[in-house]
Amino acid sequence: MPDPEFPPGEMYILGEYCEDLLGRYINLYYGSFAALAEREDWDRAAWEAELRDTLSHELTHHMESRGGLHGLDDRDAAELEAWRQEFRGDP
Repeated sequence: MPDPEFPPGEMYILGEYCEDLLGRYINLYYGSFAALAEREDWDRAAWEAELRDTLSHELTHHMESRGGLHGLDDRDAAELEAWRQEFRGDP
């Protein structure tokens, strides 16, 4: 799933933690993993490592949400803003 805030192929959303009317769940986006695997020339071990890292990241969002915390949300927002600025060429 390409990130709509970036030009196509520049940034992919690998997973997301959701909390809505359906409950709490994690979406993992196969197409994003496949696109990155092709672009980065991943082997099976790299694919599995990225999947593990992404799932761990999203489970951390889940645990923080259950505890009323938002540290990872804040860090994610700061990193995304830094990437946006870098992509735009902002100082």
